[in-house]
Amino acid sequence: WHAGAPPMMTIRRRDGDALRARLADGPVELSMTVDAAIARGAAGCNVVGYLAGDEPGPIVVGAHHDGWFRAAFDNATGVAALLAIARALTRAGHRPRHRICFTSRTAEEYGLVDRAFDWCVGAFRQVADTHPDWGEAAPFHLCLEASGHPDLRLAIEAPVELVRWARAAG
Repeated sequence: WHAGAPPMMTIRRRDGDALRARLADGPVELSMTVDAAIARGAAGCNVVGYLAGDEPGPIVVGAHHDGWFRAAFDNATGVAALLAIARALTRAGHRPRHRICFTSRTAEEYGLVDRAFDWCVGAFRQVADTHPDWGEAAPFHLCLEASGHPDLRLAIEAPVELVRWARAAG
């Protein structure tokens, strides 16, 4: 667990509804345990939604929803940020120049078990295997990662073509 990262856990909707009902009567003390077995070859799902734009694109805004190592930091907060961006743009009635693809994907680590530095392999595979047309057509891909850690305010990783832009943004 990273110091200062918010404690989070994903639970089923019906369990969340039951917990909210109990909270209506006041504070509730509880404990939760995650007991997740690694099942090699298990299936995962990606969630994809589009916000229409005038040009095809798409601009890709993605976050992974699998939880490894420290799931709140990696990457429940990234998924929360993704949903907040999509909701804000939709509620504002914004029509972007390029179509925007919001994608929450599983297997960011793509089956690389017990390795600390296997980031974004699943994001790469989603483009390379599932949507190879995005490689040249997508003008930008924003991968939301580790947004809940107070010591990692902004990290921009970019290909060499975008180094000047990344330095200016940082």
